[in-house]
Amino acid sequence: MTDPNAPIVTSSPLSKAVGWLIAAIALMGFLPILALLIGTPFLPSMEWAAKSDWPGSLFGMAVGVVTAVFVLKRRDLNPKLADASVLKLSFTALGVAVMMWMMGFLTVMMSYPMITAWSAGEDTRLAYVVADPVSRGGRGCRQAVKLHDMPFMFDNLCGTPPDMQQALREGQTVYASGNGTDLGVFYDRFDW
Repeated sequence: MTDPNAPIVTSSPLSKAVGWLIAAIALMGFLPILALLIGTPFLPSMEWAAKSDWPGSLFGMAVGVVTAVFVLKRRDLNPKLADASVLKLSFTALGVAVMMWMMGFLTVMMSYPMITAWSAGEDTRLAYVVADPVSRGGRGCRQAVKLHDMPFMFDNLCGTPPDMQQALREGQTVYASGNGTDLGVFYDRFDW
């Protein structure tokens, strides 16, 4: 039960700004996951995936650390964490850091090329290298071709016809075309 005589805890303007920035990054990081869940086929270009891997990881780590510190510093606003044990605080900080690392990484690796393709996209054809021509795919991704050097969960070319899967070999180049830029494409057709 809350003590009615307890002082009211408020946030500073800087704390509020950091909170809003963390929320914006989390929403941006969730955008590719949402697109995957609703079945919007998007692939970043192989060049973008290679160039943005380390910067995306570093940005994700920075966001994860800042968020964990933010949550620990502002634990007085959350009654469940106000009097928590060191172990509970450690697990909370680690969980928040890992989740926000992923959101920060996805913001750089996937959200930026997605937003660019939505806003400035035109008919684009991008090349990819086949890793496995007959992949299981995943939820909402049937008849998939697994691609080399692409980010986890976004490494399948979905909806490929069986005759294309049978004709493709590992290491072969396949092309995805649709609305996009040189950073990525919302593909609606493919060829080899």
